[in-house]
Amino acid sequence: MWIAYKTIVIRDVLRFSRIWVQTIFPPIITTTLYLLIFGGLMGER
Repeated sequence: MWIAYKTIVIRDVLRFSRIWVQTIFPPIITTTLYLLIFGGLMGER
C-alpha cells in the first residue's frame, strides 16, 4: 500500500514541477485582465 502511495506522490510532484508555469501564470493573467478591463469600466462611471 505504501509503495503505491509513494509512487503516486512522486509522479504528481514531478508532473507539477514540469508544468508549474502553466499552473501559476494563467490565473494571474486572467485576474489581471479582469481587473484592468472591468476596473477601467467601473472607474469611468
